[in-house]
Amino acid sequence: MDLITHYMALVHNTQTSKIWCSFNDFYSQRGIGDGEFELEFLQDDLYRAALTVGKGSFDEVFRIPYYSKYEIEFRIDMVRAFLNLEGEHVKRSEAFYLLDPSEKGAINYFIGMIFSQSIATSRLNVIWLVHLDSYDKNQLEYTGENRKRPDFIGIRNDEERIVLESKGWMTKKNDGIRNALRQLRAVLSVEGEQNILKVASILYERSSQLYLDIIDPKEKGLIKIFAGKSDYLKDYYSRVFNLLQGSKETVVIDDCIFVIRKVNCKFLEIGLLKDVYDIINETVKNENNKG
Repeated sequence: MDLITHYMALVHNTQTSKIWCSFNDFYSQRGIGDGEFELEFLQDDLYRAALTVGKGSFDEVFRIPYYSKYEIEFRIDMVRAFLNLEGEHVKRSEAFYLLDPSEKGAINYFIGMIFSQSIATSRLNVIWLVHLDSYDKNQLEYTGENRKRPDFIGIRNDEERIVLESKGWMTKKNDGIRNALRQLRAVLSVEGEQNILKVASILYERSSQLYLDIIDPKEKGLIKIFAGKSDYLKDYYSRVFNLLQGSKETVVIDDCIFVIRKVNCKFLEIGLLKDVYDIINETVKNENNKG
């Protein structure tokens, strides 16, 4: 049993919960229609979002011995302490309302991030929602017009990237929404290409229930981010790549060349396309040389 499975087993709950959401100002060609809907999710998935939001891989979730374990438990406890999942729709817990304003602000931001991860995964095909600040600052290019950054880069199933700004408030703030959209407009491109999608994810309370607005700013921006596909492949396939560092061989399957390793199982082999393996291998070598 791997560690993520271990911790998910501790909070295993197949009950479903719902939150009201609304998509706003999206272009029709993006395949996302405007309108209000109920996002239904397994409570297991909510805990998984809490554990992974801001991370770029499962390796990042468990990166630091000893301390990562307590960060995981902290994230689980935040959900348990401050969200009421007993009814049909998610609410804040009674314990939340006993906090002082500064504490509420911090918890709101964290809960906002969780639901940003949930909507990004379920509706926007995002695998990992990675903190923008985890990128090397030398990879960011700014103009003098807007120095404030959005929160996340989302890595999608099709290897494309999105940019997402996450907010969590007690009530809806129109000025705050305008600020969030300005932060998103500050981003010009990822990997030298213009972003396909920019999203502001705004969580607040409406009629005692949590509500999520998802807004497209629609305009071009000012920051350029260089995040190569080689880095994405290295992070996403890191565990498989590491397993292939032992005894391995190349095979041809359906005219495709794979690097594989046989494991201690009669019916199982682990492998990567050789082109993907070579890209990751070269990236790792370059990083080691720089070090």
